[in-house]
Amino acid sequence: MTNETLHASSTPAPAAPAFRRRIGSDLSARGEPYVWVMGAALVGGLGMILGLLGYILVVGALTFWPVPVETVTTLDGKTVAGEVFRSESYRVPEGLLKTLPPDVQQKIKNDLGMAERTLFRVGNFDLFGEDFVWISDYERK
Repeated sequence: MTNETLHASSTPAPAAPAFRRRIGSDLSARGEPYVWVMGAALVGGLGMILGLLGYILVVGALTFWPVPVETVTTLDGKTVAGEVFRSESYRVPEGLLKTLPPDVQQKIKNDLGMAERTLFRVGNFDLFGEDFVWISDYERK
């Protein structure tokens, strides 16, 4: 026996492939859907970044936008100038109610012990000792 016959007989014959290869390949084999998905993700990410920058720009601009300042003089002669921050109804404490003038007491009793007050943002801690000041409606002139 020659070397060629020994070599040929010791090597097994190649096995037949389990599936047949098609002539054309599908899209996932070429990777094209993944390119579109990555492109869509890039557009979405850029949209979120631009949206966040736009939000920061709008909120930052509103910080420097002037707001109306209201000036209020109370019955005791104190003047408060500031931005109206919020208003609310509250129950007037009984001890405070007894110190008020009779007409104010009657008005609060008619409103079932409730009164309105407004929170002003004075924003000057050095002058007033506080950044916000509550002024009740019955304290205004």
